[in-house]
Amino acid sequence: MSQMPQQAAVSKCPSCEEPLEPGDRFCGACGYDLSVVPARPEDSPTLAIHGVVPAPDDVDWPVARDSDGHGHPAPVHAAAELPGTDSGGSPLPPPPPAAPPSAPVAPAAPA
Repeated sequence: MSQMPQQAAVSKCPSCEEPLEPGDRFCGACGYDLSVVPARPEDSPTLAIHGVVPAPDDVDWPVARDSDGHGHPAPVHAAAELPGTDSGGSPLPPPPPAAPPSAPVAPAAPA
């Protein structure tokens, strides 16, 4: 007994997105063989049906230091105070020197 060709289970061609008609076995625009279209994937919802989501695994986060070991608060640094590094971890070159201020232009004397 021969098998019947699989009917297209999609409304658009998987190759060119051309609309298909019921019973098409090949795309009329690009010739894609619609009998090899994979079955639709099973639905696997990402939300829990009853609204109960399992708790994530515990993470061992490091504890922030609140003192320097002598009872003094840990020093706070502004971002501008910390030296920069490039993507390889090497120190950045110093910034170029600032351009000297230009002298103001004196107005021309009337002639």
